[in-house]
Amino acid sequence: MTNMIQTRFNSFKGMLQDMYQLDERGIGRPICQRARQCIAALVAIVLGACSLSSAKQDDVEMRVAIGREMLAKGNAAAAERILTSVGSDHGATPITGLALADLALARRDLAVAQHHYQAALDQGEGPAAWIGFGRIALARNQPGVARDWFGKALASQPENATAANGLAVAHDLDGDHDRAQSIYRDALAKHPAHVDLRSNLALSLAFRGRTDEATVLLRELGVARRHDANLRQNLALVYMMSARPDEARQLARHDLPDESVETNIALVRRHWRGRPRPSARAG
Repeated sequence: MTNMIQTRFNSFKGMLQDMYQLDERGIGRPICQRARQCIAALVAIVLGACSLSSAKQDDVEMRVAIGREMLAKGNAAAAERILTSVGSDHGATPITGLALADLALARRDLAVAQHHYQAALDQGEGPAAWIGFGRIALARNQPGVARDWFGKALASQPENATAANGLAVAHDLDGDHDRAQSIYRDALAKHPAHVDLRSNLALSLAFRGRTDEATVLLRELGVARRHDANLRQNLALVYMMSARPDEARQLARHDLPDESVETNIALVRRHWRGRPRPSARAG
């Protein structure tokens, strides 16, 4: 029992060090709400060590959530340490496997991602695994395959915004922008605050030449999410498609080196050469 408690304490200590840059004495920045939650979870697990069935599930869920938070912040190494430690302590669980699959996908290690999604599917996690397979298909530039997986997930869970977003993206990549926009709008009627749906709808509109509407949508999103690099780069792309290179450069350089910015502008110019010039009246 003592070894088990020590293992969990060390695991949580490592997570807190990753999140808040604590030194070996535990000294760092003032504890925020997330840190309090971690410590509260640790105390609950230690005090309830003799009742492990529910404590195990709480432990897994908390640590996987922190691992996902690290991944969302771009700290893949910390995410991997946390998620690997969960597997070492508790063995293979669907929630851990799905998180490891998402980590592998973020690193574009598609074979490893496929393995973890398949394992989750074998453990009964159908819709989440199907969405994962759809993401892998998109990464492999197989929009038709992706449509099948996202469509299957959406049929199983009609309220699933992630499945709807993936299905619409697959239609966009296949050139069916009207169908994609219909899916985005239907999903936004159910999830009006969903950022990815609204951002991808804007890009879909831009690909149809409606860059004025796309600009308005992306600027509205950017007001509340000024530090969102994806939104910033999407708006820069719309400016490139609208023949507004100076504004595109100003935005894109927040996140990309000059060489990459100029390469992107040149690629967009070549893609749109000979096509009707998209409008950009709003803005």
